[in-house]
Amino acid sequence: WLCLHAFIPIRPFLDTLLKNSREGRDRWRRIQGRAFALFGISLDALSGGQSNGTGSELPELDVDEFLVEANGAGIREALRLLLDVEVQEPHLILIEEPEIHLHPALETAVAEYLGQVSAEQQIFVTSHSTNLLDRTGTQKIYLVSKNGSTAVQRLDQTEAQELLPVELGLRLSSLFMFDRLVFVESRIDELMIRTWATSLGINLNRASVGFIHMNGARYLNYFASSGSLEFLANRQVEMLFLIDRDEKDEADIAKISEAFGEKATIHPLEKREIENYLIHPRALMIQINEKLKATNRNNEGSTDQKKVAALIDQAAESLKEFTIFKQVAKNVLRPLYPDTIRRMESMQGQTIGETIEGQFSEWESNIWSLRIHLAGMIKECSDGIEASWSTRKLDLVSGDLLIDTVYRSCGVRFHKDRLDGVELAELMTKGEIGTELEALISSIAS
Repeated sequence: WLCLHAFIPIRPFLDTLLKNSREGRDRWRRIQGRAFALFGISLDALSGGQSNGTGSELPELDVDEFLVEANGAGIREALRLLLDVEVQEPHLILIEEPEIHLHPALETAVAEYLGQVSAEQQIFVTSHSTNLLDRTGTQKIYLVSKNGSTAVQRLDQTEAQELLPVELGLRLSSLFMFDRLVFVESRIDELMIRTWATSLGINLNRASVGFIHMNGARYLNYFASSGSLEFLANRQVEMLFLIDRDEKDEADIAKISEAFGEKATIHPLEKREIENYLIHPRALMIQINEKLKATNRNNEGSTDQKKVAALIDQAAESLKEFTIFKQVAKNVLRPLYPDTIRRMESMQGQTIGETIEGQFSEWESNIWSLRIHLAGMIKECSDGIEASWSTRKLDLVSGDLLIDTVYRSCGVRFHKDRLDGVELAELMTKGEIGTELEALISSIAS
């Protein structure tokens, strides 16, 4: 139950793999996939020339067609961590300084892997790595210091920002180590993109690509005015902002692009949101059946691909009115902001109360105008969505809501924030990923 990151003997495990057992093959394919996705290396288990004393040959592990021992210290350290976790599957993992011998891109990959593993297994890490700190929630950070005696202090967000740079001696070079930065709305988006890249045979770590999580599109204006973008642009770091389409029209996209100017590239998705790219009957069928099995409800009967395809279509139709509502709401239910500059100019000869009453009257006039034209605006939005509904309804509806509607029909749920989307991305084939995502990920890595 305990893994201390001491390189385990892998020959017995490789023996099992080479016996061609189904379980061994599945585990080996998973390890091979993760090794390529994280570290950009190809693993293979082969029969070696050394005898085990019984007449059979002992297996050997090859990395990119070389024996594992012939690789550099960084690859060996990263690989031993991967094999420790994947082979032993411990519940508790203790790791000291995992960043040793790792170059920055590989260090980022290991940090990302540990973040994924921590969703299921308890991990304790001691480190001086800024990469590991960046990918750890601040509520999980403890500062261990020694000044006469050892002290352990749990840090909140403010303390982490104030104390850790001083403790670690951070430099600007630690913050800007990538050639290309991709700004995405959440960590889940990054994990899905990295998963699709692996399926396409593209390694983003090798291409020196980093991800910045914006925590929602509402922070776009902050990044557009941030001095950090000017610094990065001057340093010739390429920046791409990947945003959900949502209810944005071409005028909205043009306005966003204008705000960023030439400092960054804005890439709106063709579908409503990134979860829309997960809507494939085969992948959904597999995850639904796995969820039923995990809850010991597979005796209720597993679903099949044809049934899931029908449920997807039914779910889309049930969300049609909501899709129209979202479009109308975007045009009608906009926030009301006071026109303080104009009100200040009109305050001469007016009391404060009269000035504010004037603003109320203007708002009431605008709202009344919207009410008068509401029916026409609803019809305009309905006609626009209806015109492409038959061919694009799976692109127009809310992707995560549609998937959850399908899952609820089968007695399970789709949890967007619990890596269900990442698992679905892993289940998708190259053909299901589609040309748009393939072109996007290829351009990010080029």
